[in-house]
Amino acid sequence: MAFDDDADGWSTGSNISVVIYDRDTQLSITPNYNFSIAQPGALAAGSYRSQILSTPITLSAGGRYSIVAWGFNANDQLYNSTVSGVGAPSTDDGGGLISFTGLARNSATTNAYPARPDTGPANRYGSASFAFQAVPEPTGVMLLSLGSLLMLRRRRNP
Repeated sequence: MAFDDDADGWSTGSNISVVIYDRDTQLSITPNYNFSIAQPGALAAGSYRSQILSTPITLSAGGRYSIVAWGFNANDQLYNSTVSGVGAPSTDDGGGLISFTGLARNSATTNAYPARPDTGPANRYGSASFAFQAVPEPTGVMLLSLGSLLMLRRRRNP
């Protein structure tokens, strides 16, 4: 999701890109998701615009990732909690499913991992966000299937 500062759509000439990077390899693990007048995305809670992914993205347990956005300008400003005075964005960890660590990062280079650590906290910038859900653990699904099979067998035998 990309931050839309006034929740009014994108200005002419704005092209906001969002990508998730692996912090250890500094390589993107997603394609660039682009937002513009032609591809506005749907307005979601908190002045963010979202797009439907064609394929779900799985983040590995223990992995370290950064969600990065660029393309903001005077008409469509980025979310910088220390400049705009709006406070830091929320960090919903999904009941401990994810954690927010390290420092914020920035860069003047677009379409690249922002290699320059910032002095702000991990959630200083809220220019990009994402929604997530837990992937069911295979053992739980397997036990549920086994339990269902045993119940089915028990029902068939009087």
